[in-house]
Amino acid sequence: ADIFTNGNLDGGDISLSSSGGSINTTAGDLDTSSTNGNGGAIALSAPTNITAGNMNADGILNVDGVSDGGDISLTSNQINLTGGNNSVSSNDGILLLQPFT
Repeated sequence: ADIFTNGNLDGGDISLSSSGGSINTTAGDLDTSSTNGNGGAIALSAPTNITAGNMNADGILNVDGVSDGGDISLTSNQINLTGGNNSVSSNDGILLLQPFT
């Protein structure tokens, strides 16, 4: 299933965590994009592994002429991106891949 927190102004954040297992989002898209502002952040955290498909945190020009995408943070001991070319998108956002501690 898709998870959308996108909006006309700023997109909302998505945060998913697992304390002892895995996260698999390939059944749908994660979308925190904005049509007139900043994209929201996407944060996934799981100790075993993360398998992710399409993630969109793009921002579109806001009233200040700035379009910041939301940051995308994936924290796990194994990270699999399965969406193909351009499946992770965040203009001017930070993509952070880090081990689970």
